[in-house]
Amino acid sequence: MDRSDVPAYEPNTTLIANGLAGMGFAVPAAIAAKLVNPSTSVVAVSGDGGFVMNAQELETAKRLKTAFVNVIWENNQFGSIEWKQRRRFGRSFGVDFTNPDFVALAAAYGLPGWRIGRADEFSERLAHALTLDVRASSSCPSTTASTWPSPPAWATRWWRPDRRQSRSTDGTAPEERPRARR
Repeated sequence: MDRSDVPAYEPNTTLIANGLAGMGFAVPAAIAAKLVNPSTSVVAVSGDGGFVMNAQELETAKRLKTAFVNVIWENNQFGSIEWKQRRRFGRSFGVDFTNPDFVALAAAYGLPGWRIGRADEFSERLAHALTLDVRASSSCPSTTASTWPSPPAWATRWWRPDRRQSRSTDGTAPEERPRARR
């Protein structure tokens, strides 16, 4: 996965940690995005491993009144590390863990949270969460994010996971664009 998998249709609207593996990046980045653009809807997406690295930032989000939606893909392991270990060594070690109850964790901070049990619930929960004036959290158990559907039609302006390549405003694909000089 690279930046072309998560296209941005306006400048500075997609924040992605280097290599999509900056564990703990999503929630602090969402807080910052909301502070910079308070009227903009903000959605943070992370794996459970990345989320638990900075779960304490739920308190910061509530205190600063930064309303955003936090989607947690839950598989009880450091997925990208597991994949890299298997690819390099043929096995993995130390990547599995037990998660807290993310809905109860949100409630402990006085924030709404949901556990999404079926793929067809995702769009409805996301649409509802985006209407709230407080930070909300959704936990999505999954083996891979590809088992979940595309978002509702109104959200495709900013999120199109089914597109493998984004097109720039001039219509060129990433591989057709000139590379920046270093």
